[in-house]
Amino acid sequence: MEFIRRFKQDYTAAVHYLVENYRSTRHIIAAANQLIAANVDRMKTDHPIRIDRNREMLPAGGEFGQRDGLAKGKVQVIRVGDGAGQAQAAIAEVRRLRQLEVSDWSAIAVLSSTHRELAQVRALAEAAAIPIRWVAQRDKMVPLHQVREIGRFLRHLGATRNTVKRASQLAAVAAEMFGQGSTNPWVQFLTRLLDTWQQESADAALPIYEAMEFLCEACAESRREFSYGDGVTLSTVHAAKGTEYDHVLLVGNWPVRQERAKLEESRRAFYVGMTRARKTLSVFDRQDIKPSLPGALTGPAVLVRECAQEPMTESCGRLNYETLALEDMHLGFPATFSEGSEIHAALARPSPGDRLVMRSLGENGIGLVTESGFCVARLSQKAQAEWRDRLSSVAKVRVLAMAHRTADQDLEPDRRERYQVPAWEIPIVEIVFEDQYPALDRRTGF
Repeated sequence: MEFIRRFKQDYTAAVHYLVENYRSTRHIIAAANQLIAANVDRMKTDHPIRIDRNREMLPAGGEFGQRDGLAKGKVQVIRVGDGAGQAQAAIAEVRRLRQLEVSDWSAIAVLSSTHRELAQVRALAEAAAIPIRWVAQRDKMVPLHQVREIGRFLRHLGATRNTVKRASQLAAVAAEMFGQGSTNPWVQFLTRLLDTWQQESADAALPIYEAMEFLCEACAESRREFSYGDGVTLSTVHAAKGTEYDHVLLVGNWPVRQERAKLEESRRAFYVGMTRARKTLSVFDRQDIKPSLPGALTGPAVLVRECAQEPMTESCGRLNYETLALEDMHLGFPATFSEGSEIHAALARPSPGDRLVMRSLGENGIGLVTESGFCVARLSQKAQAEWRDRLSSVAKVRVLAMAHRTADQDLEPDRRERYQVPAWEIPIVEIVFEDQYPALDRRTGF
């Protein structure tokens, strides 16, 4: 913001305020304006957002003003007891939306200040068989062009990079390599990218290297907002910038008692979360956090109501999720075994969704082993220190992807000389574990 002000001063630039909202209902806009008006350090202090001119005559609550007999299109402030009650109430609201004939799970998003509250919601959603799309922590996933299926396809194209093919022909190549209608999520991801390339290229005959450049750029962009699964989106507000959903449920820990700069930053984040909503918005006001940003919402655009807290099962209430990144793995471990060793055959078998087991290997650290007991990976020293005392808390280890690794990626010549194979694979996994949420901050950075 300071740089924008400097630009105006340095170049005597004219200022034009973009104030029309083409997304949200009038009720949502009014509630968001009321909240953000409390911030002092804003460039739009005297220029509140308004609904765009083409929708000015629509009801303030939009289509749900009539469809929803309870909220009548207003912004709901749902009072809950604590974090556990918040998760329970969020699931109840998702179910209520389904009763209002919201048939598309992906039209709903649960947004939060941190992954902490999202983990609680996810645990309950999975227990209730509600499909979810989990937006992972940034940069936890391996660069997507290194994922087994994507890398294999790119290497295949690289062998004939100067030839000319249509996007539809490349899609046929992928179908031949991985099978038509594959359920592998990475093959499906590749198929979507090739469909996009077909549209952008108008299916013209182009050099393969242009398709490769498009795929690599798309992989880099997708990694920045990596998610997996299909269903109700669970995302932090920060990761949700630039997105929009028909129905937003805004959960989290939003205290008012903090220094002004941090409070204004929190209020901006809360505002971003509110304005992701097109049709309905529900925010949850935790009564164990007083005063709070949700509690500040009042007025004719807002409906404040109580939510009876139902007891959560202890296992769901304490489940958390963490992705092990490349830095958490002993990257060269498989390379110390020769080409014909069983470990390489074992690493070729796992697919996304398969289970591994995290186990102590005694003096050899902590390993990821197959259900038959064969060790296919080891944790790095950093990750061992984090998980050594928490092994008993691990409930599941799920494979997200298999990463392709080559010897020339290692910058240490001494290590490269000890490698017995030029390339190998490493599992990228998600750990599902039981945890006490207050201890999360030091590990996740939230």
